[in-house]
Amino acid sequence: MNNMKTFWCGAAVALLVRVGAFAGESGVVLNADTPWLVATNLPEPVQRALSDVERDWYAVFGHRPIVLAEMPKAWTGPVVRFGLQGAPAAPESFSLRLEHDAAGRRALVATGADVRGAIYAAYALSEKILGVDPWYFWADHPPARRDQIELPTDFNAFLSEGKALAPAPLSSAVMEHLVFNYGTEAHDLLSIGKAVPSLLTPLAPSTSVLGAEVVHAVRAEMAVTLSDVVLRRTDLGSAGRPAPDALAACSRIMAEECNWDEPRRLAEVAKVNNAQIYQADSKNNQ
Repeated sequence: MNNMKTFWCGAAVALLVRVGAFAGESGVVLNADTPWLVATNLPEPVQRALSDVERDWYAVFGHRPIVLAEMPKAWTGPVVRFGLQGAPAAPESFSLRLEHDAAGRRALVATGADVRGAIYAAYALSEKILGVDPWYFWADHPPARRDQIELPTDFNAFLSEGKALAPAPLSSAVMEHLVFNYGTEAHDLLSIGKAVPSLLTPLAPSTSVLGAEVVHAVRAEMAVTLSDVVLRRTDLGSAGRPAPDALAACSRIMAEECNWDEPRRLAEVAKVNNAQIYQADSKNNQ
């Protein structure tokens, strides 16, 4: 499974303590029998990501999910819905939220603005809700088996509060990205951007990762290699090999933070491009 962000395993604690909009109701409970609602015409990359999440679901609950294209009218319990958002949104953005569907059922919704966004949403659910470490196979850290997972009634509140704190002219989409990925530590990244405003913009058109995330990875998460930032500390490498422009921008920021010379910077870029996980992906796609 591609890495979405190992930091989410920590940020999820902050999210789930405060994280919904069902005042007066009990929390939504997910278990092995909670059905998935998935459109049959989703792009193949999204379907591959959902296959990963199906395996994670099995690892946690001990059963593969029930995947349906249409929910039976008789079903009144909670559902999990994956797919693409209907409303226009920023490229690569995604949403993980609780809502009532048209039939009044409570639904955990993981949707994206585009293909990458939908992939990010699926993996976000796996990490934030199921508690699956994206690197558990290599780190020998399998997810805990559980009978059920209860989502608190205020699941959406934390995200709404965080987006409201976005300073002008920072867009709510960028703030949502920070809140989703960093929880309460989003304020730390805003401080980085206050000193250097350009760091609150994406590294390149091909990604939603901000320059401030790279700086934060070095200063707060002790990242010392470009591979660490790309594969573990940010979403830059989560949907496959990063685009050259984004990788170059990330390496330049990190070179400045770590006092690398140009040969060292280029060597770090080469290490990312030659990472075993991308070599494996290349072989699988041949």
